[in-house]
Amino acid sequence: MFKRTRITFQIVLTLFSFFGFNEAVLAVRYRTTIYISNFDARMAVAHTGMETPAFAGYASSGKEADLAGDPGNMKFNESPLKLLEGALQDLLKHSKLEANSSTDLVIGIAGYDFYRRKPAPASDKLSDYQYLMTQSCPTSHNREAYFTCMVKALFKKHGIVVESVKVVGDHTLMAASAQSWLQRNCKAARHFDMIQATTTAVPYQVKNGRITPWSARLPEWLRMAGGYWDIGQASQDAWFSPVPYSKNSYPPFIESQPVRQTLFASNYVQAYGEQKGNPYAMMKRWSSTGINSLGYQVSQIYNDHNRQDYLSGQNAVNQSTYDKARAQLKALFHEVIEQVATIINIKQSEYYPGQTPEHPIVILGEFSADVLEKEENRDLLLQSLPEEARCRVNIIPGDTFFHNLSGGGLRIMEKGR
Repeated sequence: MFKRTRITFQIVLTLFSFFGFNEAVLAVRYRTTIYISNFDARMAVAHTGMETPAFAGYASSGKEADLAGDPGNMKFNESPLKLLEGALQDLLKHSKLEANSSTDLVIGIAGYDFYRRKPAPASDKLSDYQYLMTQSCPTSHNREAYFTCMVKALFKKHGIVVESVKVVGDHTLMAASAQSWLQRNCKAARHFDMIQATTTAVPYQVKNGRITPWSARLPEWLRMAGGYWDIGQASQDAWFSPVPYSKNSYPPFIESQPVRQTLFASNYVQAYGEQKGNPYAMMKRWSSTGINSLGYQVSQIYNDHNRQDYLSGQNAVNQSTYDKARAQLKALFHEVIEQVATIINIKQSEYYPGQTPEHPIVILGEFSADVLEKEENRDLLLQSLPEEARCRVNIIPGDTFFHNLSGGGLRIMEKGR
């Protein structure tokens, strides 16, 4: 039996050789799932048909000063491309795709529903990618076509053939990712409520694969709540208003308050200042625009894992200043977490009046992974919910983000066939 199988296999190889098939024909085909938010790009690469990712890449405008600038959503011409290329470079730096491989792309990007039909930018509106657009994508008729073409050109630039591209909204990819996590954790449900905790906490209902946004039914004061934007706005009001306009007045202004002093100690803030030729460039940006960026940086102080970024280096603060900054931020973060709970409570009471729903409530996203995984914050959120809702809340762990992305990408591809 073994001899017969081996002979059959040799015949197959001979036929492949005879008809001109080579290693390129038999090359590995991957599926690459990419999530682009206002702040970062996450990239999970898996073999076609597999859910578990083999490789991952990451880039963040909140961690790498050379990526700082416009949010990474589809409204902007180049910022999402910079984040995507940064994640691709990170992936290729730490992983080795098999030679002559190709990939299918599934991309979930912020702003897709609002901007995909808007006109494509003219090449003279680009700076870093003007040549690439001129050479590869000069006739794109809308922003989705432009983005799709540019992504394929970027992968080709780095030696990877793209077989197909599927672009969806970030919430669509998050919903599919949530389904992947629920399935793997034996909690699969055709109906669940989702809170995408990112720039803001955005509620959705997912039922039989259909995603229904719910933000419009929230009170106006809650529509920009529960995420980095809210943290940034509150921080700006508390610690950056009024901001002195004279460059020479920044040092005493910064040193007069622990939160400002700790923010200024960040290596990220210092690197951005060096690039702009002004050590207080990021402070100036935060005092006018850059609310999302400020919220993200404030959350990094609140995250214990980043303490050495503030306690070491040329502009380091002492332990006392760092502790005071965190203490001042605690009340602010607790208020934002309670707003997430308020969004859940309003949705439950208005959407399911008189009912006791049993389906899961899934919370996931960058803000969730950064902030809500902390036990103190998670407990505060749960305590702010009625008892019947607490057991249904699933805060998806940040360390499963790439696996969830990969599984979500697989679901979207299979659904499209």
